[in-house]
Amino acid sequence: MLKPGNQLKPPKTIVIAGYFGFGNLGDELILASMIQGLRTQITDLSIVVLSGNPTATRKTHQVESVTWEDYSGIVHAISNCDLVILGGGGLFHDYWGVETKTIFTSGHSGFSFYASVALLASVHQKKLMLSAVGVGPLFSDQARVLMKAIANQADIITVRDSASQQLLVSMGIAAQKIILTADAVFALPDITPSNLPSQNENLVVGVSLRHWDVGVDQSKWQHEIALTLDHFLEAHPDSRVQFIPFQNSKDKFLDDFSLAKNIQAVLKNKTRTSITPRNSSNADRLTSIAQCDLYLGMRLHSIILALMHHIPVIGVNYDPKIQLLFQQFSVEQNLVTIDELRSDTLYGLIEENIKNRLKVEKSIQSNVSKYLELATRNQEHTLQLLNTSGLLADKKPDVLNLLSDTALSLSTKLDQALKQNAASQGIILDLKQETQNLTNNIMSITHQYETLQNEFSLYRLTTEAEKNKQQKKYSSLNNKYKNNLHDLTQINASLTFNLKELDSIKSSRGWKLLFKLWQVRLIAIPRGSRREALLNKITPKHAPENKDFIHKAARGVKRKLDPKLSWPSFDFRNYQLKRDQLYPQNLSQLTKPPLPGLVSIVLPVHNGERYVAAAIQSVLAQTYTNFELIIVDDGSTDATPSIVRNFEQKDQRVRIISQSNLKLPGALNTGFASARGEFFTWTSDDNLLMPRFIEKMVACLSKHPTWQMVYANMDLIDEEGAPLKNSSWYEGYQFPHHSEHVYLPTDPSELNTIPNNFIGGAFMYRRVVADLLAGYSPFQYTREDYDYWMQVNSLFTIKHTDFKQPVYQYRMHAASLTSQDAALKITEDRKFLMAFDDFRRDFNLMPLVWIFEDDQLENPAIVQIKTHLHERGQICITVSDFLHQVLPIKWIPCIHLKICASPEDKESFLSTPQDYVYQVAAIAPNEQNEKPAYEVTLTVDQHFQVIAESCIDIEEWIKALDIKCRSLALRRIESQTWQPQPCKHKISVVICTYNRNVLLEVSLRAIARQTIPQSDYEVIIVDNNPDYSELIPFVEQYREWEFFRHPLNLRLVQCPFRRLSYARNAGFSEANGEWVLFLDDDALAESDLLEKILEAVEKHPEAGL
Repeated sequence: MLKPGNQLKPPKTIVIAGYFGFGNLGDELILASMIQGLRTQITDLSIVVLSGNPTATRKTHQVESVTWEDYSGIVHAISNCDLVILGGGGLFHDYWGVETKTIFTSGHSGFSFYASVALLASVHQKKLMLSAVGVGPLFSDQARVLMKAIANQADIITVRDSASQQLLVSMGIAAQKIILTADAVFALPDITPSNLPSQNENLVVGVSLRHWDVGVDQSKWQHEIALTLDHFLEAHPDSRVQFIPFQNSKDKFLDDFSLAKNIQAVLKNKTRTSITPRNSSNADRLTSIAQCDLYLGMRLHSIILALMHHIPVIGVNYDPKIQLLFQQFSVEQNLVTIDELRSDTLYGLIEENIKNRLKVEKSIQSNVSKYLELATRNQEHTLQLLNTSGLLADKKPDVLNLLSDTALSLSTKLDQALKQNAASQGIILDLKQETQNLTNNIMSITHQYETLQNEFSLYRLTTEAEKNKQQKKYSSLNNKYKNNLHDLTQINASLTFNLKELDSIKSSRGWKLLFKLWQVRLIAIPRGSRREALLNKITPKHAPENKDFIHKAARGVKRKLDPKLSWPSFDFRNYQLKRDQLYPQNLSQLTKPPLPGLVSIVLPVHNGERYVAAAIQSVLAQTYTNFELIIVDDGSTDATPSIVRNFEQKDQRVRIISQSNLKLPGALNTGFASARGEFFTWTSDDNLLMPRFIEKMVACLSKHPTWQMVYANMDLIDEEGAPLKNSSWYEGYQFPHHSEHVYLPTDPSELNTIPNNFIGGAFMYRRVVADLLAGYSPFQYTREDYDYWMQVNSLFTIKHTDFKQPVYQYRMHAASLTSQDAALKITEDRKFLMAFDDFRRDFNLMPLVWIFEDDQLENPAIVQIKTHLHERGQICITVSDFLHQVLPIKWIPCIHLKICASPEDKESFLSTPQDYVYQVAAIAPNEQNEKPAYEVTLTVDQHFQVIAESCIDIEEWIKALDIKCRSLALRRIESQTWQPQPCKHKISVVICTYNRNVLLEVSLRAIARQTIPQSDYEVIIVDNNPDYSELIPFVEQYREWEFFRHPLNLRLVQCPFRRLSYARNAGFSEANGEWVLFLDDDALAESDLLEKILEAVEKHPEAGL
């Protein structure tokens, strides 16, 4: 250990480079430890730090600072220093790749930045030290070559773990200059706050997490952690969770605060959690850590700080450095790998550490002093190197090679710049010549203009007389118009008076009495009855002229009373016509039901003890006895479970499925997933089926094989089961008016276009409907039935039953969903459903992408399928085409169809799922027949679903696949709408183009050079002509020119459907920004366009467009 008196003679200057100035607490503590350790030994030392935020670095650490993008400033600093230090921390890895072309430029970042610093130290003959660094993982050969070059020119290397030491030795680095120490943070002075309470009254768990999606689904592990924290908080009612974010960044992937908020937002017990504020000082965050009793960490330095306070730690292992640290402290049993993270395992570790907390604390305490001593050696070696004269390390050949390659790259860029300059000079000369030509043209045009002006003066004189003539004619017509307008005003006044008179008559007692008498007349003498016939016989005959008058009047009234096709009906029938032209088949040959003739009735119930017994009894009393009743107990907490269990014990047709409360859509999906019948229906726990309900509904569907769903009329009943009269519900459909009988509309064409769910509670549909649709939507709670009927109406055939008698009793009571319409906004929120269904119908008419195996194009079945699809405007491509194209598969359903030779071939094909691609296997056991029957299987959520069992009609199962895949895709889109992923950018710019590279280049250049950082936005080019192959290399080249710092922020998407609306939807589906800006490919954006847009939306947070 060096003593304070052993100071080197000033002045000495050290340049320190690492991941500093980017809002990461761990790296800032590394820098603080290095600076404090050096200044303890040397009272007069000049330190220059390369930083992402020089202003903050100067203020916090009292040093000089140069921004990491100021290349000339870095050169100046290194050329005038005595020692260059790279470190500490895990600087050397290639998770995000290595870009050697940016070395020695202001565009360097990551690995290339550290290489620039090391090479500049070598060029200027400065001593170089790698201090307390972590090395690896290094995935690419390029990264290993660069790492070896940096390490070879270092005079001394201290590493914080043995794995880094072994990796460097394996790369050929001299073992004698690699010294194993510890992370610099261990050498910090006492970090325990002086005012810290001695012990918490309640248990506090600290949590420090970071975004991580390399090789793992980020949403899944975050969900597991949220479940763990909720479980912990429920098990310990007096405990709380403290989120301690370690990095504050505008880049959402690097920002720990946004991640903490996301997890906190989904917690059930969020009120017992808190997040250390974004603007907290480093001292405040250290205090938060010190106050914890247990720590759950991903960030390495959050774990180190917890260990320094002797706090038991549970780690989430996403990088080898985490595992190495836990092995060093002999607590690797407390480590959970991120891709295997499960809430039950994580919760078990928490409970185990709470139970053995004192034992674990003692074990940690015994190791901390060891690593404090090792970390202090970093400072000793730094001072020794600073005090040594001359260089200890010689340049190695690989360093010279790297310098040569870098110089060659820079000279190539310089040569390209000179060529571009020469080309620009040529363009300037051409523009000067063109300017001269334009000047000559202007003079010629000026002369022509003067000639035309003279001709126009002559023409104006000749047309003046004609103008006067037309003026007189106009005055005459204007007078007639005013007279007609006066007459029309008088007619409107008369009409208004007559309407008021009519209203007065209708509200009079005489009219009401007359209307009652007319109703009595209809009851006493119904139309078409024998009484009416007798009355007609005894009624005096009218004169012929009166008969003619009456017949003419009757025909006029009939014409006015005949139902006309409304615009909404016309719109929907127009859609049906287009859809039927695509797929006219009726889906009658697909699959055979497991039990033909069986009716599956699902009865979902949640706390329905008052009425559920009556509902079940109405089912069991049916005249049609071939049914199964599936009761789904959706998490009931009252007497419902015991009531329904009693029925299950008495009747074998009754089955009960119990689950947690998933709401009505989840209960329906659970019930129908286990249904075995040919016909499906469901009923509520408070409604009643009339005895012949099933009998009549089955008979109707059997009589009409082309109908896939039917609905029937019903009666309203009150809480006690008595007929409910004078109800405001279904008032327009009550006949007689104010009676309990509800006669629903017989034409379903307005179901999807006018917000009116008139299907009611009496319905039945075939199994094929449930097999092909994606189930009841969990995102449409309280509207799940209406949403489902809309889908059926759009893709199948719905009809009113061929009988009129009500077969269902619909109960109105205070606790029913219907009675809570206003509170739940059932009717009010239908406008959102109408908008979504309008999109859904357009989506159902959009072409799909069908993918075929390259070696099966000559297969007769594939030839027939492709012909059928081409005739309907569908897109057919091969697997190799699909792999080479960048299709917007999040929006366009893609179906990969393969003719399989055997069940093993099918199993192998379907067991290898592809993201956003629906895999379909077709097998024909009797393939040699002229018309083979196919078994068609689709992968749905890693499960196999048989779409067709033995279907000869290829066109029929093609239609079934179309319906199924569209429904699944729409449900995925719906899920992304209601449960969006966190945005990666502030704004996405979508540019749709079609064979216009020249214009596109100008537009791209403008949008690439915006005043906001490129990390805040992305640009998506949508190619609306994928056959145009020149756009792919164009975008790749432009990515290198303008987006070299953020290459992933310029992307190309190919939309195979040639229409601007399709292209924009394709771009929108791929966007990762909070806002989306559509820009034409010939639009030239101002440099501050995106800045102004973001300012506007921030000023108006209520805006959506």
